[in-house]
Amino acid sequence: MLDTCDAVLNTDPSHIAATWGGPMQGCHMVFGFIGENTDEWFTRDRGKDFGNEVGAGTVLAESWLNHAYSWWLGDNPIAIAAGENEADAVNRRETESIGGRDFPVLTTAFLAWKWRS
Repeated sequence: MLDTCDAVLNTDPSHIAATWGGPMQGCHMVFGFIGENTDEWFTRDRGKDFGNEVGAGTVLAESWLNHAYSWWLGDNPIAIAAGENEADAVNRRETESIGGRDFPVLTTAFLAWKWRS
């Protein structure tokens, strides 16, 4: 998980593919923010909250979006999943939990993402 500014600058497909298509070879998912995010005192538990929720079996992408989004601060999280094809990437984005680590991404041929803004 990346809790970092500028994981991507926008949600344009060509931008996301150019930014993460190469680096995600063999990686399941990347979590970050569109543009900048804040580091306020009340956002500092998001990692712990995310970890607790996914440890209980919640879908990774959904948990990240729930805990990283902030309307008040303008934090816009994004979850990007890699797959061998479109169906694989979408399936990982929508269903992968901690147990998904047992199903490797053999080649990254497609990315699927969702964000909250």
